[in-house]
Amino acid sequence: MSTVDGDMNLTGTGGNDPNRADQPGIYLDAALESTGTGNIILNGTGGQSSAQGYGVWVDTAGSVTATGSGTITIAGTGG
Repeated sequence: MSTVDGDMNLTGTGGNDPNRADQPGIYLDAALESTGTGNIILNGTGGQSSAQGYGVWVDTAGSVTATGSGTITIAGTGG
């Protein structure tokens, strides 16, 4: 997903099943890119979990880049 001059704002919350281990707020396995003045903001809260309840999980295929003057803000709270 990409933007040039508009902001990209993604917010997510994981689930509340204590029997599942994979409940991130945001799971990213693709590219997010800003090429102009647009900012990228990721805000995630992980679900109730014993493991992998990350607020924001950028997997190996995921990336977040800004090649213009836009900023990147990543805020995550684990579950």
